[in-house]
Amino acid sequence: MDRDTVDKLKAGLYYLHAFKAVQASSIDKTAAPLVWFRTNIYLKTTKIKWTEQYQAYTSRDSLIPNGTVSASTAYNIDFGQILVVNSEAGTGDVVGRGVPETISVRNNVIGTEFTSGISQMVGDKASPLCALPLYGAGHLITMAPIQKVLVMFSAESKVAGSVTYKAFSPSGLFNFGKETEREVQYEINNGWSWGKAIWGETVLPGDELQSLLIERSVVLEDRVNYWRSIS
Repeated sequence: MDRDTVDKLKAGLYYLHAFKAVQASSIDKTAAPLVWFRTNIYLKTTKIKWTEQYQAYTSRDSLIPNGTVSASTAYNIDFGQILVVNSEAGTGDVVGRGVPETISVRNNVIGTEFTSGISQMVGDKASPLCALPLYGAGHLITMAPIQKVLVMFSAESKVAGSVTYKAFSPSGLFNFGKETEREVQYEINNGWSWGKAIWGETVLPGDELQSLLIERSVVLEDRVNYWRSIS
C-alpha cells in the first residue's frame, strides 16, 4: 500500500478482515462463512501468515446473520480423522479411519443439535473458518480447507467468528492453488489489484459469500458415499 492509503486507513480506524474457504460434501442454506481474523496492525507492506494446523470444533451458538460463533470445544485433527461427538456438552473423541483427505464431525447425541466446523491456526491461535449445522442422531458433516483467502478493509469491525453471509466492504478473493505466496496491492480509492492474474477476483459489498467461501464438492460427496459403503 502507499503511504496515503495507510494513513487514511489508520485515521478511519479500519481493520483488515480475513476469511478462508472450505469445501463440504453438502451445504445447508444456513452454513456460514466466519471472520477468520481481524487486525489493525498493518504497514505499507504487510505479510499474512498461517499454519496448516487444524481443529474440529462444536458450539451451541446459533447461525444468525451478524451473530458470533465461538468454539465451545475444539480438538486438534488431521485429514482422514473424525471428531465423534458423544455428549450434550459437545465433547467427544477424534478417531481415525475417516473419509480420506477430509475432516469430519459426527454427532452421536440423539435430540441435540450443534454448530460445527473447521478452525485453522493463525499466529498462536486457532479460529473457526466456517460454521455448519450439525444435527443429532449420527449426522455427519465432511469438510476440507482450500487455499482461497478473502480480505477486506473496513471500519465496520467484526470480531473473529462473526457470521458473515454478505461482503461488507470491497474485497479481494485470492486462490493460492499450489503456491505458498501471493502478492497483492490495495489503494483506498481503487481497491485491490493483483496484475489481472486469473487467481484473483473482486468481491463487492453485498455480494453473497457462502458460495464463494463454502464450496459444495461433488468429489467430497463421492468420497463420503464410498467411505460409507465400505465402513
